[in-house]
Amino acid sequence: MDFPAWYDDRGAEVVAELESRWGATALRDLTGRHLRTTSTVAKLAHLHARTGRVPPGQFVGLCGALAYQLTGQAWQEAGLATTSGVWDPLEHRYLAEVWVAAGLGHVSLAPVREPGYAAPATGDLARALGLAEGAPVVIAGHDHPVAAVGSGVRTGEVFDSMGTGEAIIAALPSGATLTRAQLVAHLERDADLTFEVWPPDGALLAVWERMRPGLAMRTFLDGADLDRQALDDGAAPPTDAPRFGAADLAALQDGHAVLGPRDAAAWGDLMDAYVLLANRGGELARAVAGATGETVLTGGGLRSRRWRHAKVALGPRPLAVSTVTEAATRGCAAMAGDAAGWWPGAEAMPGDTRVAVDSEATIDAAVG
Repeated sequence: MDFPAWYDDRGAEVVAELESRWGATALRDLTGRHLRTTSTVAKLAHLHARTGRVPPGQFVGLCGALAYQLTGQAWQEAGLATTSGVWDPLEHRYLAEVWVAAGLGHVSLAPVREPGYAAPATGDLARALGLAEGAPVVIAGHDHPVAAVGSGVRTGEVFDSMGTGEAIIAALPSGATLTRAQLVAHLERDADLTFEVWPPDGALLAVWERMRPGLAMRTFLDGADLDRQALDDGAAPPTDAPRFGAADLAALQDGHAVLGPRDAAAWGDLMDAYVLLANRGGELARAVAGATGETVLTGGGLRSRRWRHAKVALGPRPLAVSTVTEAATRGCAAMAGDAAGWWPGAEAMPGDTRVAVDSEATIDAAVG
């Protein structure tokens, strides 16, 4: 069946209806701010209301569907459960009444298992993929947190993934708990703060996602006479007073042009504005998680010489660059290896190389 894209506005009417019944603030506080148009409940309920083509059964998501085909078991990982929009990360339960009110009472949700839960591989598909009978199959988790694990990020550090979207995350210490009042207080600090789950141990994870720098840069380039490389090469040194403000960044992310030239100087200002904004998100994530370690950079944005130089000049300290390639894939391998008993935990997987950076030369060498 055709399924709405996660990033579009379809399902907004579902969210509005549920919020009118339970209260927007109450649902925000119960779900860690995950009842939104990108949630499963919004998209699936929208599709069912418009087409009636959501049959009875159990919803597992793509990862769960593949795991089911490999094992015959249906389950969900807690980080992915949060994206349903009806998962309470403090009480570790689905908000069944909200799911039913959305018109999805005929669809059950897969049970959520503990971090690193593994089911034994069996059947034709597993054999076709070369999996030994009984090999552990793990649902690693949501992409950004799993990439953080793959990049070698640990509790007490901050992960900054530079790309089309720039997510900043930090895990609370293992075993740390928040009361509902504490969670609410954190959510009220910033409208772009959400809570998910750290894949290795199930700890709460602070996630700050306001930035879509890749989209803003694409809008900028649409009106520029120079290409990205020429703009990078011609930009002035980083400044802590760029011409772009928060409203400009939001407009560019939405595809709207802003007043002013589209030259190399403005390109550098755009990079600097995003670095300063990322600093705000990093400070918030640190405060929520109590993180005091390095901020670890990764992502395609590091290919931009001007952007990475701005991170060195204006960004947080201490700063490091992960030299792991395919971080999400490595994170999945780390989780699977933990389940197989190859190492004492996902974070103990060998090969999580990083380079501490404190100058343009060291960050350029780290990126290669």
